[in-house]
Amino acid sequence: MDIGIDLGGTNIAIGLVDDQGHIIYKDSVPTNASRHYSEIIRDMFYLSEKVVQDAGYQLKDINTVGVGSPGIPDKEKGMILYANNLNFYNVPLKEEIQKMMNLPIFIDNDANCAAYAEAMVGAAKDVASSVTITLGTGIGSGVIIDNQIYSGFKGAGGELGHIVIQIGGEQCTCGRKGCWERYGSATALILQTKKAAKENPQSVIHELVNGNLDKINGKTAFDANWRWN
Repeated sequence: MDIGIDLGGTNIAIGLVDDQGHIIYKDSVPTNASRHYSEIIRDMFYLSEKVVQDAGYQLKDINTVGVGSPGIPDKEKGMILYANNLNFYNVPLKEEIQKMMNLPIFIDNDANCAAYAEAMVGAAKDVASSVTITLGTGIGSGVIIDNQIYSGFKGAGGELGHIVIQIGGEQCTCGRKGCWERYGSATALILQTKKAAKENPQSVIHELVNGNLDKINGKTAFDANWRWN
């Protein structure tokens, strides 16, 4: 039995996985990414413990813990060197988790984890090389070449979300301007929806959020389109 932790900019999702790779129980909580990393890691532990117990097991039944995190990992040291959507800088993720769970901990970029899963048991299992794009708070990607994760220089080889697609475009949290992530992620969609609502005060969007634009989320634009049609 293993624990898989998907640490996202919006949610922490945790699954309990059996020896055949099947998810037998899962749960999630909001990340509240503006907090100090110690609080986020604490919630990762509490939710892991809850998932295991709710599934009828104990932590002693767990073999390993795998963590997929946004950003650039140092897999050997178990650190996240930088994750712009979480405000992580040189976070000792493995060390901090092991203080709470004395288990083997494996850390990698979340999109790399997704890409490897697709290569092993998912849509790309019959090909040797593939690219997986993950869309969420940001945009991530994992590159598989000859059935191995391609990490690139300092683990940043798969950061396709930070390819510049618009010179001098929208400011990105990574420090550059015009990154793909600023146009194609859920965060970008929310910002674009808010902008459209401000420019069109009579729009359906205002009705859906009762005039409070801070309530706009990734579904609001779709809900407004459905209402309009």
